[in-house]
Amino acid sequence: MSYADLYLNTQPNGAAEQFIVGNPDQSTASTSGEARLTGRFATGSWRQDVVLLARGRDTRALYGGSDVIDVGAAVIDQGIQVPKPSFSYSARTIDRTKLWSAGVAYQAQWQGHGDLAFGVQQESYSKDVTAPAVPEEHRENRPLRIYGTTALALTDRATVYAGYTQGLEDSGVAPSSAANRGAILADARTWQADAGIRYLLTPRVKLIAGVFEIEKPYFNLDSGNVDRALGMQRATGLELSASGEVTRDFNLAAAVLWGEVKVIGPNLPAEGVGSFALNQSKLTATLNASYVIAQFPGLSADVSLLHFGPYPASVDDVAQGSQGTVVALGGRYRFKILGAPATLRVQAQNLTNFYFWNLSFNAPTFTQYPPRALVAYLTADF
Repeated sequence: MSYADLYLNTQPNGAAEQFIVGNPDQSTASTSGEARLTGRFATGSWRQDVVLLARGRDTRALYGGSDVIDVGAAVIDQGIQVPKPSFSYSARTIDRTKLWSAGVAYQAQWQGHGDLAFGVQQESYSKDVTAPAVPEEHRENRPLRIYGTTALALTDRATVYAGYTQGLEDSGVAPSSAANRGAILADARTWQADAGIRYLLTPRVKLIAGVFEIEKPYFNLDSGNVDRALGMQRATGLELSASGEVTRDFNLAAAVLWGEVKVIGPNLPAEGVGSFALNQSKLTATLNASYVIAQFPGLSADVSLLHFGPYPASVDDVAQGSQGTVVALGGRYRFKILGAPATLRVQAQNLTNFYFWNLSFNAPTFTQYPPRALVAYLTADF
């Protein structure tokens, strides 16, 4: 069993109507496999591969059957206990999804100079959904998917790259907060293009600068609280990263992502849809660093930072979330217990106790970000 605690029609003073969603046991099981035949041809500094492949995945899911109980008026920050609701569950939905693909790929490597790869795959997607009180639904799609990547070494340290990929994604089901909770969302055709440069600052530290463009359907809640495709979302931007072993004892991974995720479609304002995708900040930066104490090789300290800029907090872009920074500070101590390797991990999460509301990507549902906490655990491999 699982439950969702919802506060709807929330007012500026925190007053809301509280609903409890109960879900009977949900399950997902899948079987997958892949067969690959590779022919390799080498001549001097050239190596070429021709790959024939076939793969498949068969997934069966049981979900839905939920019940919603209105437990009355509440205030979002009081956490009042309510009597256990008496849920009346209905039959669950049976979802059978099959995805098969077969294709051919060509890969070439020119030692010290670059590489090239491209391929084509025939996809076969089918979904059969049997839901209570509605006719059985069948969906299928057989797109041809292409992809290609290339990289060229400019110097011993600098390499330029470019790529293009088409994709087919299962969009999942509508969330608990939607009027059509548990409904199957249509499969999504996607594409992505990127290009950039990789530069070895040192043999162990790599810098990457790249641009990208991604397009896929934009699923979210419409003005009737129904989760559906509201248009297309197109993400364009710039990414910068640096990672590697700066010194023998100091490792660093840092990245900055700047870009816009625009929503494209006819008559979006009439549908209550803004020009920018929900919960997508124009600026995101992360930093993870660890340092091994030279005098005590088993002891290390680490820090993690996440910074995000303002972001749309409603589908129509009227509400805007504020920028923020979340910091975590921790350490590890590696030692042995009865000759077995062990690790003691201690971390202070949300070190500055930064308070904000966390927003889900596929629906305007807010949850409180966890406050400052100290976490410690011990693991051993006996």
